[in-house]
Amino acid sequence: MINRTGPLHICHFVDNLADAEQNRQVFNVIGQFSSDAYEHTLVVLKKQPGLNVRFPPNTSCIELNPKGVLNFGGLKVCRRVIALLRPDICHTYGDNTMAIQWFAYQHATPLRLHTQFTSPSTSAGLAHLIEQWRYRLLSPPTHFIVTTSDESEQWLLQHTQVEENKVKLIRFGIDSQRLCPPLRHLEVNTKEHMIGTAPVPSDKFVIGTSICDAEPQDVEHFFEAYAKARQRDDDFADQAMLLVSGNSPHLPAYRQCIDRLALPENAIRFCGLLTDRYQFNMHVDCYASLHRKYVFPSKTLEAMSMGLPILLANQDAYPQYQGTTRPVLSSSATQGKYTHDRLLQLFTNVAQRMQLGRLARLHIQQHHDEKIHQKRCEALYVLAYGDQLGKEARRYNQERLSIKSNRDA
Repeated sequence: MINRTGPLHICHFVDNLADAEQNRQVFNVIGQFSSDAYEHTLVVLKKQPGLNVRFPPNTSCIELNPKGVLNFGGLKVCRRVIALLRPDICHTYGDNTMAIQWFAYQHATPLRLHTQFTSPSTSAGLAHLIEQWRYRLLSPPTHFIVTTSDESEQWLLQHTQVEENKVKLIRFGIDSQRLCPPLRHLEVNTKEHMIGTAPVPSDKFVIGTSICDAEPQDVEHFFEAYAKARQRDDDFADQAMLLVSGNSPHLPAYRQCIDRLALPENAIRFCGLLTDRYQFNMHVDCYASLHRKYVFPSKTLEAMSMGLPILLANQDAYPQYQGTTRPVLSSSATQGKYTHDRLLQLFTNVAQRMQLGRLARLHIQQHHDEKIHQKRCEALYVLAYGDQLGKEARRYNQERLSIKSNRDA
């Protein structure tokens, strides 16, 4: 074993901090290793002024501000950072950062990890071929590729030349003990609750959703489906309300869409960007996930842990399940399962809502346990202490010195 006197230094590389969902997942990993045994440096490739981001404790941040990670200048800066910091672990996140693993390889970083967030299995045509070649070209210098879903794991093994022992499935970790459904008390005198900046009536059927990092067309399509459900059922129009969380640069366009659909003020309310998702999930009756990039983002997983029935409103999101029981409802125009029909189904069928809520929470406890997530991450991190990776680093250093001496001669 390699003897160490200081903490294990981990450099986390992300493309930017504009993706709130990515930030939550990266910060969750950092937060699980915040003890004195670990030192974290977050390296952000693209500096974006004006973002209000709260970093985990004891985490230093470097913003490089290159024009793009794949241009010559950006790659040169990244290489210099690796050379100066000399981390024990280089951990990259997202497709745009994977090329950095070549520089970590050149500088003999003891452990090199890449976490894949998006699901390449949803790509088609030219995008599908580009994803295949990306992993074929950039996976050799990487020790392990961490995938977060069963679909992505299968795609990597079937469509790329990545070795099977390099692919590690580590699903997002959720603390189901902290995020548990509370026992609701009958509050006769309480007519409404304040969630963020929005008053939420206690006697309404509240559909929660988030517009953070959602595609504008997906948000507008969901608003249209919600308006169509109101037209189809008078009880739904009278008793249902849509509560929208998060912030987006497309808010003016969403307001115009709401005006075009003639949705009244009491039918849809925006509560702003929330730091406490627990209060939000406590006061909604179901949750609609609009994500296209992540099939199960952490906000959806937290809602599942709270026992909420989940509707995957994006028709492009088709998660695979090992069993026959699905813990979520999906919308699919090709199968005649339209989003507005699913909304009415959740509204009218109380028994199905309760069953979906139980299945959703059980799915979290079985597949997304936070302790298992930390255990599997740490099992990779501690490899930086091991002899096997240390020998590889020493061997590569010897090869570099040999090549350099031959050039000098």
